Amino acid sequence: MGQLRRERGRFSVNVIAQQAGVSATFLYENSDARALVKNAVFDSRSRHDLENRQEHDRIEATWRERALNAEEDLGRTQEEIPTQRQLIGELTGQIRDFDQMVPGDSVEALISENTTLKHRVHVITQEHQKL
Repeated sequence: MGQLRRERGRFSVNVIAQQAGVSATFLYENSDARALVKNAVFDSRSRHDLENRQEHDRIEATWRERALNAEEDLGRTQEEIPTQRQLIGELTGQIRDFDQMVPGDSVEALISENTTLKHRVHVITQEHQKL
């Protein structure tokens, strides 16, 4: 049985009988041997169940940690969204302000006003020379 434990094999009546070099019938008919086999099989199942439970707990712990990290990231993201929306609104407002400052029609008005002012400067310069 020690060898089976070292090999981490599952115990069964047939495996134990083969390892011991006796028949399975002998193990069933001999009450002391049957009790030993029963205890060994029970211990083997308990050990395997414990190992499986530990492996399951280890895997579940990694998933739990991932879920907690995802929840934390989601919280930070939800806090960041209003900040980003506000920034987008401010930048959109700046674009609108810029469009209102220099609309297409105002360029023509500025050119016209500039021409009028140049003409007035020319007229004033002529009057100044006459004086």
